[in-house]
Amino acid sequence: MTQEEKTKIEERIVDVLKTVYDPEIPVNIYDLGLIYKIDVQNDGKGNTARNISIMSKEAEGDYIFYMSQDDYLSADLLQNAVSRAEETGAEIVIPDMLLANADGSTEQAKGSFAPDGVIVTFQNGIPEPGIAEIVGESHTIGCVVEWGATMDAPGECVLTSDPDSLSFHMGGMQGVSDAKLAEVRSLLEKMCPVAMEDNLLGARWSKLLINATFSGLGTVVGGVFGDVSEKKDARRVAVRCMKECIDVGHAAGATFAPVQGKDLTKLFYYKNGFKRAVAELLVPIAMKKHRAIEPSMLQDLKKGKPCEIDAINGVVCEWGRKCGVPTPINDRIVEIVKKEQAGELPLEEKNIRFFDDLL
Repeated sequence: MTQEEKTKIEERIVDVLKTVYDPEIPVNIYDLGLIYKIDVQNDGKGNTARNISIMSKEAEGDYIFYMSQDDYLSADLLQNAVSRAEETGAEIVIPDMLLANADGSTEQAKGSFAPDGVIVTFQNGIPEPGIAEIVGESHTIGCVVEWGATMDAPGECVLTSDPDSLSFHMGGMQGVSDAKLAEVRSLLEKMCPVAMEDNLLGARWSKLLINATFSGLGTVVGGVFGDVSEKKDARRVAVRCMKECIDVGHAAGATFAPVQGKDLTKLFYYKNGFKRAVAELLVPIAMKKHRAIEPSMLQDLKKGKPCEIDAINGVVCEWGRKCGVPTPINDRIVEIVKKEQAGELPLEEKNIRFFDDLL
């Protein structure tokens, strides 16, 4: 098959994908940026790789869940799935998309809400202020995921945190009604306990600290959280990364919320060498239940997909610049991960040596 023939098939697939619309957002999945690859094989069979899953009704009531899986689906299969989903209405939208696409799709969705409709964001980073700027604070709910899972196979997620750590922390921005929060909570409790969070910004910064440190450095070394928490060289970098996150968060006006009962600032913040050494000793104990988590950024890089480094460590760096707080460790993590993403560095443990000059 010639390249010209492959291109024509790809164009036909794109045309079909542009007819597939999200049930709640009047924008097709191609223009939403949800298709990151179209692979036309030599036998003429076209496959579309997705970063969003089939929409399906998986709970009582008029709700649509977005179930994540990284597999190949034909345009016909996507069309059939969405057609089935369109048979139900949705009062709550829970989008599962790359952060790079979140602002654009939120902008396009803002005219589609019911008067008390909400977007519930599970994204990493600090996404709520940006979403609220588009749809309004009274339409914005944030949910912090306090556990990890890894995609082992198409449609098959494996929990990598201890089961007793399963929980969500959820809070609404100004103007979200208690009734709507209760409605969303009852939906999410079909999976695991939901703690209502008055300090949503603090919960976000606490989760960002964990993601920036263990997802960021885990991606740097090509390993799981345990490869950061249990190895001395990586742990030395990790406590410095956490201190940067705490300094920036405090400068931004955040009061860090406890994570599963643990006060991260008391455990890991330091102002002298002795307290830093104690923090290094505490890291493997505090992260024991989550040691098997493989960072989602690392999973993306292994699949040749762009990762969300700018929305995790990049957010710490951005807020550091705004607040005048230096972030050399996070800056270096962003630099290394972007080189890995570009294929300029391998995903390997010895990348931790790139931090030696900062210790």
